[in-house]
Amino acid sequence: MHEAAHWISDYSSQPTCAAVQLCEHGRPIASDSISDFERLRTLQNLPSNAHCGLAIALQIPPQAASCPAAYTRALLSEAALLYRHLPAKLRLHQLQVQGDPAVFTAHQLTQLFDGLGKHFIVPATNFAWFGIEIQPQQADWSMLGSLRDAGFNRITLQTGADSQRATQHLYEAARALQYNTISIRIQTPDDSLQTLQQALRLQPDRILLNTATAPAAATDLLQESGYLMASPHCFVLPDDELAEAANQPPTHDCKRLTLGLGSGACSHLGRLHYCNESDLQAYIDSLTAHRLPAAKGHRCSVPVPPQPHPPSSQA
Repeated sequence: MHEAAHWISDYSSQPTCAAVQLCEHGRPIASDSISDFERLRTLQNLPSNAHCGLAIALQIPPQAASCPAAYTRALLSEAALLYRHLPAKLRLHQLQVQGDPAVFTAHQLTQLFDGLGKHFIVPATNFAWFGIEIQPQQADWSMLGSLRDAGFNRITLQTGADSQRATQHLYEAARALQYNTISIRIQTPDDSLQTLQQALRLQPDRILLNTATAPAAATDLLQESGYLMASPHCFVLPDDELAEAANQPPTHDCKRLTLGLGSGACSHLGRLHYCNESDLQAYIDSLTAHRLPAAKGHRCSVPVPPQPHPPSSQA
């Protein structure tokens, strides 16, 4: 449970970092081309009884607004290609949509998530993490209802000084629609605490800060309001599932099982970390031809355990 909590804390409090930008033990890592064979072979060798299950990070780049139908088909094609190589018993425990779902119509969203449901084993309970982050100015009650019907049970609302009213409106909608976890991402807590104060009045389950380290004034205000620090930029209420992560050491990146779908999406599959081609048309063209998109990343090293010294011979 501790490992799952740390993974969720890190994942929910910041966008998935690009594999080509990852550092290992504090050192930058050069990126290499990752072949189709290596990706598929890694999927085949994933443990079917993984403790945290499989997570999918689905990327919706802004450029997808110019061709939403083609991008939907490409996403489903990539999912189908990868699904054939996954262990049969590996369950989908987390799905996080990154980007703006407003580029799709309600029908395309339903088509997309119904298609994913055909490829991956989805838990029957409502305790899986199916999360999505949206901008309140680009959403309404109808969209939140469609997402809830599609299986999403956790939502992150971005907010800033110019969107507080829209955030409150959607927050009330999310509560009425019974989302399990509602998070609010504060865009600029270092510029003004007013936005943070407005968010605290709503008492969301989690408050996320878009800074590497929360400003001292913001941290004090959050803690005075009863929030616990689950990570340097993720604060949760005491009854949140991440509350136990506050005093636990972070887990190693190589234990993540995150499968990225989409243009620019990043995957963390054991030792293999990589990102898909970020050029939208090249991504679509590859999958139209039933090929995986080009990818770059790295293979994280595994420390070699010390070898026991041979017993010294006695004279």
